[in-house]
Parts: sequence; structure tokens; C-alpha cells
Amino acid sequence: MKSSSDSYRFFVDGMLKGLMRWLRFLGFYAEEIRSLNAIKFEDNYYKDGYFLTASTLHFQSWPLPQKILLREKNNEDQLQYLQSQLKIYEQITLFSRCSLCNVRLTEISRSEAENKIPQRVLGSFKKFYYCSVCHRIYWEGGHVQRMIDKLKRMGIVINHYKE
Repeated sequence: MKSSSDSYRFFVDGMLKGLMRWLRFLGFYAEEIRSLNAIKFEDNYYKDGYFLTASTLHFQSWPLPQKILLREKNNEDQLQYLQSQLKIYEQITLFSRCSLCNVRLTEISRSEAENKIPQRVLGSFKKFYYCSVCHRIYWEGGHVQRMIDKLKRMGIVINHYKE
């Protein structure tokens, strides 16, 4: 199922936090589920998302049909499995979400970022992005290229990202 934003939503078991962060880097809504007992399924909040877990018990406990049991141990193999099941790579909007807060980032001007980041960063980069929840400012530093290179090694073709 797709959400109204035409992108997948994932509810990720706490044991898959690394995968959750990668999904956020790829632009997907990925929320950690800390306790299955605390969830109220009758409000339909979870019905359009996929539950991801590495636990057979949690998989069996999730009452909704959209769930995936991941047997793969590392993030690369987990992403490849999700690709085989859901074709997620066609929905990538790289670095569009805060990796901590899960909200969409908004582009801000250089002047808006000016007193909030190191001066050397301000002089070296043109685009800046802001998280309205944690107030972090992101920029496309060397880590972005390293992540893109890793994604390419994983077989994820990134041809629509403005490097």
C-alpha cells in the first residue's frame, strides 16, 4: 500500500534501527515501534504502512496484513530484500527526511543558516536543509557522496539526485 504521498511508510521493530535510519536517508517515512502492546490498531494509522521485523513472534503478533519478516542480518541485504518485495528504489527521494525526527526537511536560505552552522560550512556549500522538529540544519557534505557511493555499490541507482 502507498500513502497519500505515493511513498511507502514503514513501521520498524526496534531491533532494526539501522535499517530505519537508512530508510529515512532514502526518503521514506520510517517510524520505530518500541512496544507492540501500546499500539491501537483501530484508528487506521498503521493500515497503509508496512511493519518490518526480524522477530517471528513480532511478525505473528502484528494483526495487519502488510508485514515483512526480515531474515537478513545487515542493512544492505535488508534493503535488497525490500526492493525484491516492494520495488522501493523507484520511490527514493534521497536525504529529504531528518534521520532523527523522520519529518520532511525544508530548504532554507544561506542567510537563515548563517548563525547556526560553522562559518567554513557556510562558505563551502550552497544548499541547506532544516528540520522543523529538532532544528538541525543539514548540508550536502562529503558524507552525502560517501552514502551515494555506498548505495551505488549496493546496486541502488541514484540518477535523480542533484549531486
